[in-house]
Amino acid sequence: MVNPLHPNKFELRKEMRSRRDGMNPQVRQSHSEKIAATLLGREDVMQSERIFIYVSFRSEVDTRELIERLIEVGKDVFVPIICSNNQMEMARFAGWENMQADSFGVLVPDTPILERGNVDTAIVPGLAFSPCGERIGYGKGYYDQFFSHHVAGIKIGIAFDCQIIEQIPTDALDCPMDWVISESRMLIAQN
Repeated sequence: MVNPLHPNKFELRKEMRSRRDGMNPQVRQSHSEKIAATLLGREDVMQSERIFIYVSFRSEVDTRELIERLIEVGKDVFVPIICSNNQMEMARFAGWENMQADSFGVLVPDTPILERGNVDTAIVPGLAFSPCGERIGYGKGYYDQFFSHHVAGIKIGIAFDCQIIEQIPTDALDCPMDWVISESRMLIAQN
């Protein structure tokens, strides 16, 4: 097992992916529902008009029902899409019937309407988070680049308890989260 205080990023990603993939699917779904309920119970999220949220993939915290609920309560929902310039942009979510798998297998809008401007809330995936909001993703830097060009009023990382560790190796380009939410905790980042 990797020492979570001083791993290199490659080994840490491998360990955290294994932890998440090893969860029982029913438990993972139950935990995803708890995380969604916590998000929907947050006043700052419910007061947000423009929400940027990932479409869950494989064993990530499931966001499908959360996206549907945000649409039901009248939010403008935007999802990530990787453009031909290898940059992540946000596209308006226009319903599951208008989604297709990209080259990674992630669902994205089939005819994306790219959006510019700020978002009130960004809900972000990751392989691991620390209590102070440090995040490690899949290694492409898409979210860090995105947040260097887009303002998000609040950035919320969501993950399972098994993905929260004390410290994550970071560098100056890594964008921290304001909150980290799991099935049992809501951590205010002290960054």
